[in-house]
Amino acid sequence: MKPHRPFRRMTLPALSFAVVLASASCGFEGADPGAAGSIVVSTDHVPSSLNPGLDASGSQLDLNFLETAVTTTINSDGAVVTVPMLATSWKQVDGDTWSFDVRPNVTFSNGEALTAGAFEYSLELAKKESLQTGPILADYTITVVDELTFEVSNTKAADAVLPDQMNWLYVYPPKYTEEVGFNAFGTKPVGTGPYEVSMFQGDTSVSLTANDTYWNGKPTIEKVTVNTVADAATRVGTLLSGDAQVVLPIPTGQEGRVEGDTKLKLTSSPSSTSDYLQLNVAQPPFDDPRVAEAASLAIDRKALITGILNGDAHPYNGLVYPSMLDGAGAQLQRPIDPDVTRAKALMREAGSAAQTPFTLFTAQDIPQGSLLAQAIATQLESIGLKPQVRSFENSGQYFDAWASGKEKGIALGQNLLPWPAPDILFQGFFSPGTLFSPLGSWPEAKTLADRARGEADPATRIALFKDLQDLILGQHHAWIPLFILDTTYASSTSVEFPPVAALYGTFAGLRLK
Repeated sequence: MKPHRPFRRMTLPALSFAVVLASASCGFEGADPGAAGSIVVSTDHVPSSLNPGLDASGSQLDLNFLETAVTTTINSDGAVVTVPMLATSWKQVDGDTWSFDVRPNVTFSNGEALTAGAFEYSLELAKKESLQTGPILADYTITVVDELTFEVSNTKAADAVLPDQMNWLYVYPPKYTEEVGFNAFGTKPVGTGPYEVSMFQGDTSVSLTANDTYWNGKPTIEKVTVNTVADAATRVGTLLSGDAQVVLPIPTGQEGRVEGDTKLKLTSSPSSTSDYLQLNVAQPPFDDPRVAEAASLAIDRKALITGILNGDAHPYNGLVYPSMLDGAGAQLQRPIDPDVTRAKALMREAGSAAQTPFTLFTAQDIPQGSLLAQAIATQLESIGLKPQVRSFENSGQYFDAWASGKEKGIALGQNLLPWPAPDILFQGFFSPGTLFSPLGSWPEAKTLADRARGEADPATRIALFKDLQDLILGQHHAWIPLFILDTTYASSTSVEFPPVAALYGTFAGLRLK
């Protein structure tokens, strides 16, 4: 795995065989907030490119926005159940090959038909042009069976979970993309999504117009204008003044400005972003498994959520979120509550090895990162550990220090994971040489992940995944999951805005009362 920046996965929208949106032109315009069928959305930033293969932020909101601009082949309905989108069905042909049926009678906004050939073209395009998805899709090939059928094969290994991995493949209109070029596509996209782009000013503003021919029904709101308002207080102010009807995200500390206003409402739902601690188990003091386990047992997740995050998160303790693996992720969760008594006993057993000072890394671009790091340091000190918090200005600086492998300590990181299928099976988070590896070689982890990926029986695959989790979290204690962050947004009561978790980034679900 090659994330674009430390500890935040270079994720594309969850489970998306995505087809990019519609035509765009540069400039700036704003929707009339009072116009029927028109709303304004204020967000912390608009993507710099509408080409999913080029956008490099990997943020939750960029994923949400790109899902507005694309249509998925396989998607999650908010209950973590995969549902047909541009692919109406799929089935396994053999150990490493799956067959997909393309939804018929779908066209890109420029009139090009969506066919199996577009999927084949897009895979080869990604492998050639996209630094985002190319390395991930390198082992896949697509064979066109007929106009509405194609087969995807993994050329290296058996792949029982291949459909979920197709969340990395965005589908482009071949003729148009060849005409404008891969890079220019980001400012003038063409696709099959619920909205067409009528204006795009990268990093600043986008205007979306309802696609009359959208295959899943024309959106009820005719025009959506999304503007960047980077400052949180100013962003909330656009809602209070009526200049915007939806504001997202609402950061911790700003909710009070919206609460109590009968014309406004706050909504929170779990995002796909989580915070965690990564331990360098190749250096003292955490090269002693007893000390690493003691650190894990000392963490009080609920206290961090209540005291620092204003309750805007949900604790978890597993390699996957509870909602993953078709809901089986809930069965794999390890105990959430701390056990300080056990932690102190382990520290006594470790003796002098436990007294080595270490650094607790964080970065200022991790929301509440400095406050969380200080609170975590206090919890670790309570069992006798000796952390020193070091906060970098940005994640790039922090990554360089951490990735060197020379630093003794813990890194507070933030990560994006797709809900229905853990990337650990796909990209080997804990394989040697990856960002999430514990700075050492763990061939047994890769063996378990490979076996799980190739296992066709779901129950056996989950059992293998539990073995992998027990190895990482229970034996080596190299990773300490903390909590899944909530996304909080505010809107006018005149707008029906489904929870972000269920909506997962498409404004097609918006309604005006």
